[in-house]
Amino acid sequence: QIHQLRTRVGLEMRLELTDLFAFVGLGGKDANFLRRFNPFFAHAHPDFVFALREAVRKLMELIVFHDRLLRIQGLMNSSDKGALIREIQTKRIWDSGEYPYWLAFEVEGQLQIRPKQYAVAKEMMNG
Repeated sequence: QIHQLRTRVGLEMRLELTDLFAFVGLGGKDANFLRRFNPFFAHAHPDFVFALREAVRKLMELIVFHDRLLRIQGLMNSSDKGALIREIQTKRIWDSGEYPYWLAFEVEGQLQIRPKQYAVAKEMMNG
């Protein structure tokens, strides 16, 4: 009850999904980021922080995979079998550890960055 009261009046911060995205994007290097949500993380061992970051990244990958399965399920009832085949054949060709903000983009948008989109983005980044 105390936690709920403190949260409602703004004395405690609540950890939202977007906060986890930011943590993954930070590379799990910022222990202060975690400490804002839980003081027990104040002296967290770097290995723990890294493991937590990797666990959250894997969770995000699973969310993207779940969304993909829902798209496939919807396409199975569609007359557009070409779209179904394209969805089934799509693979992630970029590293979510290297581009964690892209992973967050996928989760928030309930989409998956396609290989052609990655190629265009990479070309633009390389200038």
